Amino acid sequence: MPKVVWFSGFSVKIESFDNEHKGLIDMLNTLYDAITIGKDNNVLPNILQELMVYTETHFKNEERAFERYNYPKYVEHKKEHDDFIKQLEDFYEKFSEGKASLSVDVFNMVHEWVKNHMMQSDKEYSGFLYNAGVR
Repeated sequence: MPKVVWFSGFSVKIESFDNEHKGLIDMLNTLYDAITIGKDNNVLPNILQELMVYTETHFKNEERAFERYNYPKYVEHKKEHDDFIKQLEDFYEKFSEGKASLSVDVFNMVHEWVKNHMMQSDKEYSGFLYNAGVR
């Protein structure tokens, strides 16, 4: 059973971003499953790296829309993205060096950030971009 389930409260009313958010949730669930069933440490870095790449791609897609439509909170929102990517990169580096382990606690931290970001910061751009004609 997935740990994180998509529900309408996550929707930003922009299909491409909603689909990317759903993909992000799928990746979080893959990470959770790998952690909880005790996947080999050779598999976990690949899952974490895929999550990082997917997240960066999604953030860039949002940021392109922000620039194109002159979203007034672009800089603030991008900083949230940059800070989160930095957290993931720092953790990945520590994990790769054997100085950290992937645990449910790490998953919960990532999950909470993603959930809060979608339901707060992303909701803020939702109406702005929707009113600009982005679907």
